[in-house]
Amino acid sequence: MGPNELDQYGAKEIRAKIQTLVDLIKSFEGGSRERSLVITKLEEAKMWLGKELGNLGGEDLNAKRDKEELKLF
Repeated sequence: MGPNELDQYGAKEIRAKIQTLVDLIKSFEGGSRERSLVITKLEEAKMWLGKELGNLGGEDLNAKRDKEELKLF
């Protein structure tokens, strides 16, 4: 695998970072349709990265566990 190719670790790291963003956005009071759409699209991105992780041979499809496993943030 080349230096610029996505591997299992990279996919998990990106999903964990997306989960951190989702958690941050949800932590603010109030909300709007636009904010809900931001959360939805970020969660869709996590889903697609999960599918890619499966294609790369990964089994764990949970971004919160990725974050704990990688000890990020």
